Amino acid sequence: MSSDDVFNSPQLPSAQEQAAEWFIRLRDKLPSEEERCAFEQWLAADPRNREEYQAIQGVWQELDGLRDTVSVGGIGRTAATRGVGPRNHGRGAWRAVAVAAVLVLSLLTGWFALYDPGSYQTAKGEQQTLRLADHSVVHLNSDSALRVELATGRRTLHLQRGEAYFEVAHDPARPFVVVAGGGTTRAIGTRFNVYRQPSGVRVSVMEGRVEVAVGSGGKKLLNAGETVSYGNDGSALSPIGHNDNDLLDWLDGRIHFEATPLNEVVEQLNRYQKTPLRIADPSLNHLELSGTFSIANLQELPQLLPRMLPVSLEHTEDGVLLLRPN
Repeated sequence: MSSDDVFNSPQLPSAQEQAAEWFIRLRDKLPSEEERCAFEQWLAADPRNREEYQAIQGVWQELDGLRDTVSVGGIGRTAATRGVGPRNHGRGAWRAVAVAAVLVLSLLTGWFALYDPGSYQTAKGEQQTLRLADHSVVHLNSDSALRVELATGRRTLHLQRGEAYFEVAHDPARPFVVVAGGGTTRAIGTRFNVYRQPSGVRVSVMEGRVEVAVGSGGKKLLNAGETVSYGNDGSALSPIGHNDNDLLDWLDGRIHFEATPLNEVVEQLNRYQKTPLRIADPSLNHLELSGTFSIANLQELPQLLPRMLPVSLEHTEDGVLLLRPN
C-alpha cells in the first residue's frame, strides 16, 4: 500500500497516529498542491485532527535541534536553526523521532495512557474512555461493564453490560470482535456502537463495515449508517435499519428525547441515575417528552417533570414514583 493509499483509506488509525503520519510526510519533501489540499481537508474533517497535529507540532518545537515545522492552516517550511533538515535523514529515522515526540506528548499530557487487558466498568452517571494497547479506543457509557482480551491473533472484548463505542485500530492480522449476549460483532478498522439492553443488543455502524453473527447461525454485514438488533440469547436477528440521528449524543454528554413515551424516558434516565424512577400508574406510559438534556444534570430532571408533563412525584425509600396529579 502506498502512502497515498494510507492517507486516503477510510480505515485509518487514531487521529494521533494520522497527525504523526502527516507530520512525517510533510517533512520528507515539499508538498505538492494535491498534498496541500489533502492536508487541509484532513484538518477540516474533524476538530481533533487539528488539535492532535498542533500538539505534535508543539512538542516537536520543544525538542532540541529539531525546529523546522509545517504550519497548520497554510503549509509553510522554515529552515532548521542548526542546519539540520529532513533531507539529511532517512524516512525511518524521522518516523522514529516523530513517534518519540508523540510519546513525549503522552507523558506530558496523559492523553495516550494505555489500558491493559482486563475488566472495566462504569457506575451510574459515569463515563470512561479506554485507550487500548493496540491503539483502539473504547468509550464506555454509564452503568457499563467490559472485559478486554488482546492476543497475538485476535482482539476480543466482552460487553457484559451497558453501552460502548469502539474506534478500532486497523490490524487485519488481528480481528477485533465484540461479544455481547448471544452474538458477536467483527471488525477490522471501523467505528461502531454496541448497546446491550435487557430486551436485546443493538449494533450501529458509523464508519467502515462490521459483520454481526448470532448463535442461531444468522449473519449480517453492516455498512456505515446501518444498525441491527438481536436477542440476548443470540436469536431474532432483525432486518438492517438506519441509525438514529441522536445515537451518539451521549458521547457529547447529552441525552435527547423526541416525542418519546414516558416509559422509554424513564428507562433511559435510570441508566444514569442512582435513584431510580418508577411509573406507578401505567396509564402515564403514553405521555411523551421532547428535549435535549445534559447528562451531568440528569439528577435534577425528575424534579422538573411535573412542569413538563401532567405527573406528580412521590419520594420513597426505593426511589421516585411518578403518579397522576391529584
